[in-house]
Amino acid sequence: MMMKHKILGLFALALSVLANGQESMSLEKAFQLALEHNHQIGISKNSVKISEVGASVFSNNQLPTLTGSSNGNLSQQVNSFELNSGENQTTDPVQTISYGANLNLSYTLFDGGVRYFNVKQAQAELQRSELDLREVIESTFLQISNLYLDLQVISKEISILEQNLTISRQRLERARKQHEYGQSTQLNLLNAELDFQNDSIEILNLSLSKDQLVRSLNLLIGKPVSSNLALTDSLELPGPIPSLDQVWEQTKTNNSQILQMAKSLEVSERALQASKASRLPKVNLQGAYSYSRTEYGFNPNLRFLSTLGPSVGLGLTWNIFDGGRTKTSVEINRLNLQTNLLQKEQIQYQLEQEVRNAYQSLENAMVLLEVREKGLEIARRNFNRTQEAYKQGQVNSLEFRQAQINLFNAETGRIEVVAQINKLNFQLKQLRGELLN
Repeated sequence: MMMKHKILGLFALALSVLANGQESMSLEKAFQLALEHNHQIGISKNSVKISEVGASVFSNNQLPTLTGSSNGNLSQQVNSFELNSGENQTTDPVQTISYGANLNLSYTLFDGGVRYFNVKQAQAELQRSELDLREVIESTFLQISNLYLDLQVISKEISILEQNLTISRQRLERARKQHEYGQSTQLNLLNAELDFQNDSIEILNLSLSKDQLVRSLNLLIGKPVSSNLALTDSLELPGPIPSLDQVWEQTKTNNSQILQMAKSLEVSERALQASKASRLPKVNLQGAYSYSRTEYGFNPNLRFLSTLGPSVGLGLTWNIFDGGRTKTSVEINRLNLQTNLLQKEQIQYQLEQEVRNAYQSLENAMVLLEVREKGLEIARRNFNRTQEAYKQGQVNSLEFRQAQINLFNAETGRIEVVAQINKLNFQLKQLRGELLN
């Protein structure tokens, strides 16, 4: 009796903790919270902003440079000299003041196309970073949907176990009364107590697992891990699923990894073009507007000399030989391009494998669902008949318990298959680039 009261107390405490302070949470709301608060998504958003800065007009030498400078100098000198006659003479101190200011403009008119290819490369890197963000969001959403489905399954299992616990409690009370009146053995009473305890412990274990899943979900959606959640979406079968050929065709055109690889190829191509273009000469435009003034304190005929005005010039530079740096850069970028081509082919094969595996698993799960539903119908009918027979004393407690276990396994088995079908459906959506839709 003491053990029974302890288990009931723990069970009631677990249920009260779960029921208090729960926040309603739909899958769509979880996605929205993740977009706003998930740390990895936030990091990827910052990476996109960094790429935006790299692709702006202020990068890659797209604009001219304008610098200003000024100077000032004061000198005071005493000159000593010796005449041919041998006479030494010394002049009075001579003071000279000079100062000036300059504005200098510099712009590369032509660099062989290096600037153009660098700009195109930066734009491709920006687009790739946006695809990286999309992949992170898709991966996060897939994790959230899987956790949400796991929580739905475990919530259903707890609900079924609570019904089993009610039946086990009624059975325990019946066995206790029968034992008091000498209509049942001590063994039947002990079996009823043991089954009631097992059902209570199983609920506690599932409640613990549910709490851990909730913490994992809270971590993904950026909420405090101690927050309690109440799921609002029901566990249902997904809508129509496209054919395998349609899924694969959509994957080849919309999948994040394939699109990322295409942009990586473009980045490599632009880098190779820029390294080749660096072999060509450069034409630089230089312009300046200057002012200078020098004051001569020693010359009575010339008080000062000043200049003011613009200047402009063109310069050509050609790096005829740079020690092999350009050749090395071209070769490295060429090899990087080949590597990306191989990676693109590898990714396509891997994605085709994932699509076919997921689709086959989905087809198998749909067939298994039909089997589970038929098994559930049989288990339910068997349990109802066994329960009536048990009340009439036609079957013993072990037979009744076995029918109860069979029904529980059939119910949870169907729920798990439905959840698996939804998981595979979400996976196929991610593969064909429609998860965010």
